[in-house]
Amino acid sequence: MSARWIDIGEESTYGTAPDDMDKSLAYIDLDFTPDQGRLIDLESAYVMKPVSILGPFVGTGRVVQYARPHAIGYFLKWALGSVTTTQVGSSEMYQHEYTLDLSSIKSFTVQDNRELSNKALQYLGCLIKTLTLEAPARERVTLEAEIQYRWEKEVDKSSMLTLDSIRPFVFHDASITSSGGLTVSNIEAFRFQIAHSRPDDIHEAGSRKLPEIYFESSEWTLEFDLKWKSWAARKNFWAAESSGTEPQDEEKTFDVTITLTGAPSGVTDKPNYELVISLPKCVVKENPASVSRRDRLTQRLVLEVLDDDNNKITLYNKDSAY
Repeated sequence: MSARWIDIGEESTYGTAPDDMDKSLAYIDLDFTPDQGRLIDLESAYVMKPVSILGPFVGTGRVVQYARPHAIGYFLKWALGSVTTTQVGSSEMYQHEYTLDLSSIKSFTVQDNRELSNKALQYLGCLIKTLTLEAPARERVTLEAEIQYRWEKEVDKSSMLTLDSIRPFVFHDASITSSGGLTVSNIEAFRFQIAHSRPDDIHEAGSRKLPEIYFESSEWTLEFDLKWKSWAARKNFWAAESSGTEPQDEEKTFDVTITLTGAPSGVTDKPNYELVISLPKCVVKENPASVSRRDRLTQRLVLEVLDDDNNKITLYNKDSAY
């Protein structure tokens, strides 16, 4: 079959491929780049560098795909760490609630299958450093994972597993609400990003490979592209109420809920596939609103998500477990 796809599978041991992959995925963009960490230095007795030594291995990867309601569940788990699954009534729909637990994050393997070869490359010990869900104006929602991986190897190409056939979420599936006074009307596009701090200098003596799963911290941001209709968003940036006329001296937080109501599920108890991002405590960090000649007036609202036990992402689909 003349096709390009990836297989993904959770690892039980960091850096060791599972016996069976979990799913095959189509993608938009794929880029996995290894760095051999070569040690090539100039010494006093030479006019050119005399020797090269292979140093610490670190791979970086990037997968961009349309956000379909089954496939994204794996990446949400590998980005957040904790998932609790419950059945919706007695139906075939399930609710998956994801919360942040850095200590529970699992590594996974990505297998890169391409046409013209009966061999594939496996990228082992993959860990998500950044996960971005983006709803461009008038477009399909995309999910982009930036990955650090431990090692790679050639294997026999496997047969493609069943692809996710449900349509991806699209921009007009989105409903954005806030009960705290945040300006959420006239939004044209949004980006939600989870970014983990993971060092790449933690190698240990005796191996070129990264030794363990380790994360330092996590930062979540949310960006809205809006039509400019009033100064209401600037007042959000001021940490002011709608009646405010200048910046305040005390911070104000805002809650944000983004609901993507997708394709029909055919299930009465839950008639649509759905993704809900619940962020109860956000602050507005930026509000750029530049003007150029007679161009249409637009602005951007950039929020940072603060730590809260109720930060969560909820996914509804027909997968019984992740």
